[in-house]
Amino acid sequence: MNDYLAGAVAISAVAAWFDWKRRTIPNWLTLPSIAAAIVIRTTHAACHDGLRAAAIEAMMSIAGAATCAGVPLLMYSRGVMGGGDVKVFAALGAILRPLAALEAQTYSLVIASLFACGELIWNGTLFQTLYGSVRAMSHRFRARRAAYHLPKPMVTWLKLGPAIFAGTALTLVIHIFSSGIHP
Repeated sequence: MNDYLAGAVAISAVAAWFDWKRRTIPNWLTLPSIAAAIVIRTTHAACHDGLRAAAIEAMMSIAGAATCAGVPLLMYSRGVMGGGDVKVFAALGAILRPLAALEAQTYSLVIASLFACGELIWNGTLFQTLYGSVRAMSHRFRARRAAYHLPKPMVTWLKLGPAIFAGTALTLVIHIFSSGIHP
């Protein structure tokens, strides 16, 4: 498992670099990673454990990609996450399978929320943004004409790639130390 995690860290590191420098995560990184993960996991299982294990491994890899893309895809459809981030999460799901991939995704999103809070504190807009967010979320309880939307200066895009890398790397570190293998 740690080998697959190391591969996921490498892919997320490249994605983080592109996201940091260019604000985009290239398809040539994410889409082949999904396909390669399914092929490598299936081939490895077929060579070592037979065709039944290969079929299970392929299904688990596909399930991981679908599971990890689910919530980010919903967020993308709402305009709050980029498509490259969705594809990186799908690639992590295909590489790590559902459980470890959801672990990495959870750490990534927690780290991203900490980054976002840090940026808001740095800009001096934390409390103003929290207040505006509560008002915007409560619009369902008010009449349409009274709905509140955040002002444009308070809406910003967060580069999620570095947080995905940090969450995936944290998952690797936790797995290394929990398995008793210390560097």
